[in-house]
Amino acid sequence: MAKRNAFESLWPKMREETRPLAKIRPYPNNPRTHPPEQIALLAEVLKKFGPDQRIVIDGDDDFILKGHGRLESARLAGMRAFPVLIRYGLSAADKKAMRIQDNTLPLMSGWDAPPASRPRRCGPSG
Repeated sequence: MAKRNAFESLWPKMREETRPLAKIRPYPNNPRTHPPEQIALLAEVLKKFGPDQRIVIDGDDDFILKGHGRLESARLAGMRAFPVLIRYGLSAADKKAMRIQDNTLPLMSGWDAPPASRPRRCGPSG
């Protein structure tokens, strides 16, 4: 059995499952938009590698907390179900913070390679 970290006891309750896409509810006021080109690229990644990040769902109302782009991409890729992480007991402020942080923290990252050298497609070699 894996040793737990001291702070894990402070985390809200959570549960993992695979859920049909039709039962995953997008949050109507999602603060982030996903252009069609991004969704198409994410769908290619899902088809090639499968899901490696779960969609995070609020256990109180079943709305997405994180993963709207993953849901759209999964639909485009023709998937029927997707792994989800259901979070319970979050305050309204925590839910809002999770949605904003999930979309803003990655914007703080930079690139070691210039954008022109980054792959745009998921062809046979990558």
